[in-house]
Amino acid sequence: MWKKCIIEGKAQQMQSRPLVQQALAKCNDARSDVLDSMAYQLGVDGLLLFKNMLTAVAAEDYDRTANAMLNSLWARQTTGRARRHAEVMHSSNDDVYRGLL
Repeated sequence: MWKKCIIEGKAQQMQSRPLVQQALAKCNDARSDVLDSMAYQLGVDGLLLFKNMLTAVAAEDYDRTANAMLNSLWARQTTGRARRHAEVMHSSNDDVYRGLL
């Protein structure tokens, strides 16, 4: 129950932020899962610090999206997760997570 409330709260916060909303509008399920994960890990305000990434997602420039993700303190601190998330954003599928979940 608590987890569902937290996730729903993050989703509402994300939808109330225009840049995140614009990015989510261009995402398939795999890509939106990445943004959800980042918002859960970093908070929505932390996700908003990835302005270049979100702008690239909204422009459907997924090479730039992945590069923006990997050129961050977050990527240096959570290397494996950042690489996997960047791969999902680049490829539009979550195959990189097969066997991990």
